[in-house]
Amino acid sequence: MQADLLAAIHSLEQQQDQLRVMLEDLSATLRARDLSPDRAADRQIARLETRMRGIEQRTDHIAGQLTGILESRIWRTLVKAAALLLRFRGERPSK
Repeated sequence: MQADLLAAIHSLEQQQDQLRVMLEDLSATLRARDLSPDRAADRQIARLETRMRGIEQRTDHIAGQLTGILESRIWRTLVKAAALLLRFRGERPSK
């Protein structure tokens, strides 16, 4: 399970990197373009930028929470207890 959580954290970090690149590309495109004639497009692009930043912040938050869980004493205790129970049953814990 810990490996699954680490994989989830890694996946979130990759998605966050991709979002950051997309946001930078979008911002660069907006700076390169003259947007003054079309106000509706300006508002729509601004909303997209805001949503992208929100997604980036949420992925940061989730990655922080997952890291906190993996580093918590409760999690480590649960992992050790599960390993002990599996050993007691004669099974080998998966890593």
